[in-house]
Amino acid sequence: MKGRIRTIEPNIYQQESGNFEVEMNFTHPETGKPRKKRRVFPNLTQARRWKKEFKAQQTLGSLPVERTQRVTLGDMIALIKELKADRKTFDDIERHLGDIETYFQPDKPLAKITTPTIKGFTTWLKQRPKKRQHKGFLSNQSIDHVLKELRYLLREAHKRDMIDKVPEIPFVGNHGHREFTLDLDGFMKVVNYLPVPPKPHRAILLMALNTGQRRGDLSTMTWDQIKTDYVVYRSSKTQREGIHAPLMPQTKAALDVLRDHSDSEFVFINPATGMPLKDIRKSLTTACHAAGVERFTIHHLRHLATTVLLEATNGDRDLVKRVIGWSSMDMIDRYGHIGNRAIPAFDTINAQLANGLRSTR
Repeated sequence: MKGRIRTIEPNIYQQESGNFEVEMNFTHPETGKPRKKRRVFPNLTQARRWKKEFKAQQTLGSLPVERTQRVTLGDMIALIKELKADRKTFDDIERHLGDIETYFQPDKPLAKITTPTIKGFTTWLKQRPKKRQHKGFLSNQSIDHVLKELRYLLREAHKRDMIDKVPEIPFVGNHGHREFTLDLDGFMKVVNYLPVPPKPHRAILLMALNTGQRRGDLSTMTWDQIKTDYVVYRSSKTQREGIHAPLMPQTKAALDVLRDHSDSEFVFINPATGMPLKDIRKSLTTACHAAGVERFTIHHLRHLATTVLLEATNGDRDLVKRVIGWSSMDMIDRYGHIGNRAIPAFDTINAQLANGLRSTR
């Protein structure tokens, strides 16, 4: 086809523009006629991921019509494993799916997994001892991890019209909602304790603050997205394309040093493996302890990026929405913590009170 310059692997081609085209053949479920579906991606990782997801969906979609309305738990678990097999945390996901499969059994129809049966499953998890080196029973957080995986499984089935509705899943813990305490000073302290190039830890944290991107989007970033004074990126979750953010000089300086140590198309590379860096949790936790800062993750930097940008722009929500790539203003309300933005306003109010109130001394 015009525009292709080489074949990377079956069904994946590189275009003259540098993008990667995926062309998949399939049979239309209603007409039975052969069809083709094409998608174009900015990098090879996203192209491979979409190819794998498409094949998994076609596998499930090829079930006879009379079975698709009563898909079993085993069918959906096979699909979820296909969709998530490339994730670094797949071992934990597979363990959670194993708990679900052990309790409900693979031949159980998804339509029969209801809120009462999920409550019975939760009770079973509470009574189940840990299999690892730690003694005791599963924590509330571990139980909720399993329940979240079950919710994801049921939502995927509902999305494909395999079940009529997703049953309510009552979680048992009250975690994941701690107060946001990270500020720019604490962030800088942690960055100063991180490894220097050729390790990309400092650069990826500065880019996370600069753009507010998700960890997955950062790990697949390529050098052609880095321009002279701005960066172009795509949100894999909202599918928004061509999001622009000005490139801060400090971020650009860190990237320039990193470029001298890399010959890969990807920006953030693990120097030990030559593959895109997936996670820096261990190094980040060590740096937080050394700097005396409460532990945070790259996802917390989405909160920090939104907050400091609101502070610097005097609350320009539209600008923040465009730069970070939020899908709605509601996300700014969720991620844009008050932080220091309220201090000037309260200083003004306090000055007026000081002039108008009588002293009680």
